[in-house]
Amino acid sequence: MVLLVNLLATLGIAAVFPARLRRIDDPCVRALSRVWLLAAGPGAIAVWMPRGPDAVAMTGLYAAAAIALAGCVPLRLARAKAATSHELTLIAALLIPLGAAAAQLADRANGDFGHLTAPQLAFAAALLHLGAATAAVRAATNDDRRTSTSTSTSTSTSTSTSRATPSPEPPRRLTPVAGAAQ
Repeated sequence: MVLLVNLLATLGIAAVFPARLRRIDDPCVRALSRVWLLAAGPGAIAVWMPRGPDAVAMTGLYAAAAIALAGCVPLRLARAKAATSHELTLIAALLIPLGAAAAQLADRANGDFGHLTAPQLAFAAALLHLGAATAAVRAATNDDRRTSTSTSTSTSTSTSTSRATPSPEPPRRLTPVAGAAQ
């Protein structure tokens, strides 16, 4: 079980999350994604190390990167026009690594965090890393869709203005009309 938890945390920190972080269309996030592995790499290695001061120091580098990533949230909120689901997903993707880093830091220090023991913290950190990766995947996918939709809309409007489009068929009723013969 420890092997699986460590593997999930490592994949979340060093593979899936940074790959999708690069695809998020935000200047602050894009700048941090270039150096993410310099700090997240030691955090991923610290998962495999025995608990102690060396693992805490390596996880501290990862926590610093997570704090910097969370620092992009106020800038993003200032630029956002509305709290759409895309914005909330992006904010989650930027904040969840901070919770994961805190859980991993407490785990590597062999301390208790509230009522959670060190093994529970390791599991929580792995789940939060995967949650951050999932949120980043969703946010990057939304950015990709927005980019492709805006380019396809601009090209389709310029080419389709001269053609008449057929009107769609009205929807069919699935329920019988009252008083109709059955």
